[in-house]
Formats: sequence, structure tokens, C-alpha cells
Amino acid sequence: MIKYSRIMEKVFLSEEAEMRIMTAIHRCDIQKLRQKTKTRFIKGITAAAACAVICAVSINLIADKHIQNPPADLGAQGSVTEYKTVSDLASSLDYSLMVPDVLPEGYSYALCVNQFGMAQIIYKNGENEFKYYMEPAQEGEIDYSQYENTKTEDGITLAGNADGWLEADTTDGKFTYSFISDVPLKESDFINTAKSLKAYGK
Repeated sequence: MIKYSRIMEKVFLSEEAEMRIMTAIHRCDIQKLRQKTKTRFIKGITAAAACAVICAVSINLIADKHIQNPPADLGAQGSVTEYKTVSDLASSLDYSLMVPDVLPEGYSYALCVNQFGMAQIIYKNGENEFKYYMEPAQEGEIDYSQYENTKTEDGITLAGNADGWLEADTTDGKFTYSFISDVPLKESDFINTAKSLKAYGK
């Protein structure tokens, strides 16, 4: 699901077309299709965008009946819903939401989303975004090949380029917690934020 989010940041589709894509993906087994590659910074994003557009056109021809009669197995977690408050997001999840108590300097809460059961919270500093994702842990390792540098500090894996760090990931075995910045940040920004996670409302 994180992979989808990063790709869609570079591809602009109508809400209806995006929903059709997501429904089709869900029906084809999201867990098998999901890869942990963070595509926001992949140099080959043009190819990914082209693929997404082709999928949108193809699905547009066959997905009408699925949208009109959504699969019963999608359930409460079977949608992409934006919330104004973290409280509303927490109420929509079937697990206890963990949130960071510390943020990089200058960042504040902007919005949050439940993407098929994956929690996403976006913080902003002007035009810059710092995104936090929480989802049930998946099998397989995260692919950091698109980054120049990686390191692990206190169970937190950092990834980035010469200008600074762009991503941090950690897990407790049950859930994966990811932090993505669209501009390079200091190591301490990611480490301090990742270490500050606590159960929402506590």
C-alpha cells in the first residue's frame, strides 16, 4: 500500500479512476502485489507513471460493475478515506494507532488518511511534507536500492542521499512504521521522531 501511495504522488487521476484502480488491486490480493519499494525517489518514475495510466485506462473499461457492486470482503477497511482529525482516523482502524510525539522542527499536523487499513498522517512545514505510515508488518525486506546511503541505528533503518536522509523505517514485529520526507532531513530528526511513537490517546 505504501508503494501505491508513492506512485500516486506523481500520477494525477480523478477520484473515480483512482478508486477503480484500488478496488481492482484489492481483488487481486493486495498483500501479494504490495512491495515495500518507496517509489517517490525512484529515477524510473516515468515508467511507473505510464504503467499506472495504462492500468487506469484498462480498468476503466471493466471496473464499472465492481464499483457499483463493491466486493463484500472489502469491509470497513476497504476504502481510502481522509479524516480531519487523528481521533477520527484512530476510530476507523481495527488496531491501536501509534503516533509520534516528536516531530522535526517546524512541522505540524495537516491531515490523515485510512488507505485500506493503512494509517497515514501528513505533517507540513510550508510546502514540505513529512509523512508517517503505520501498517501490519509484511513479509520480505524493504528495498532501499534507490537510495545512495543506508544505515541502521537503534533498530531504525535510515535511507537517503548525499544531501541528507529521506526515509526511516522501524518495526516491532507486528507493525511497520515508516517516515518519509520530501526534502533531506538530519539523522536526529528521523531518530527522535521514530523513538517518540506512543499509543494515541495515552
